[in-house]
This record gives sequence, structure tokens and C-alpha cells, in this order.
Amino acid sequence: MPVRTPSKPRPTAQPVTPPEDPDHHLVLNREYWWVCCSINATPRTKEKLGFSLRTKCLLTARLRRDIFLHGLHAEGLEVRLRRQSPVMLSALSQVPAERRAVPWQDRVADVLATALAANLVPAETAPAMA
Repeated sequence: MPVRTPSKPRPTAQPVTPPEDPDHHLVLNREYWWVCCSINATPRTKEKLGFSLRTKCLLTARLRRDIFLHGLHAEGLEVRLRRQSPVMLSALSQVPAERRAVPWQDRVADVLATALAANLVPAETAPAMA
């Protein structure tokens, strides 16, 4: 008669990183920072995204990550947003209704282009305003 081993308890869903982690969604790949996240492309599918932020500077990577994630949210793509550093998101505007007909891949590419083209100066390195 075989001996039954006790079943392992199922792990509960817990966040992988603590909520105060300022580098959430950022991955250092060799020398360049990447943003990695998951979106719900359709009600039944989940897509994993990973894009180079084309910078070696952590502060610039954080700003571009914030613009990228909030841009995805503004495009109507379901992304879990966490409280990020305060960033001026003036480059983003509300999405018109006809924009929602564009495939999600094209909308993600447009948001990434906006984040990479933004002229960012981290607050720590910005010259003092008189």
C-alpha cells in the first residue's frame, strides 16, 4: 500500500516586489535599462511586454518608465499601475474614440515612441530656477 504524502499548501498571491520599490518594472540588461510589464490586450489574453528604454541612467529610466506605463493606461490598455514618482505627463492626452480601433500593438509602439522622445531632465540634475 503506497504512502500518501501530505499535500503542499497553495501559495497565496503576493507581490513579488514591495510596494515601495522605486525600480518596479525596471530591469538592467547589461548596461541599459528596460521596462517589463504585462497588459491585458483583450479580455481573455495577457501579453508580456519588454522594451529597452535606451538609457544607462537610472533616473531617466524611471521617468521614461512612468511615462510609458501611464501612456498605456491612457491608451485604454489595462495595466496595473502603482504609485510612481511624481512626473509631469503633459506629453500624454486623452485618447479619442477612433484611436481605440487601432490594434493594441500599434498603440504600445506609439506610447513607447512618446516616452523615448520626451525631453527629460531629472529633478536632481535640473538647474535651479530663479
